[in-house]
Amino acid sequence: RSTDSQAMDLVFSVLRFFPSESTQSLLKDVLTCVFKRITKDKTVKYTRSLLIFFSRLFLLHEPRNIVQLFNSMQSNLFSMVVGKIYMTEIQNMSSQLEKKVSL
Repeated sequence: RSTDSQAMDLVFSVLRFFPSESTQSLLKDVLTCVFKRITKDKTVKYTRSLLIFFSRLFLLHEPRNIVQLFNSMQSNLFSMVVGKIYMTEIQNMSSQLEKKVSL
């Protein structure tokens, strides 16, 4: 729990610097772990790390593919993530910088 933020950074670095062909198969497993963690123990720090991770993921991969991956895991999962995580947390963020980084 205390190293969640660093773990998210490490996972993102692997996804960023390794060839996408080799990480594409891991992405669904990574997302499964991420969603299990937030379901089990949701904290403000983890949720914000998750938002930043998702935002970086959309910069790294084709957004359409990421949306399809989310929805292949569970029907309308992407819409639920946007509605229940993004929209809720963005409203709770106090600084403009936090909001910009997350979006």
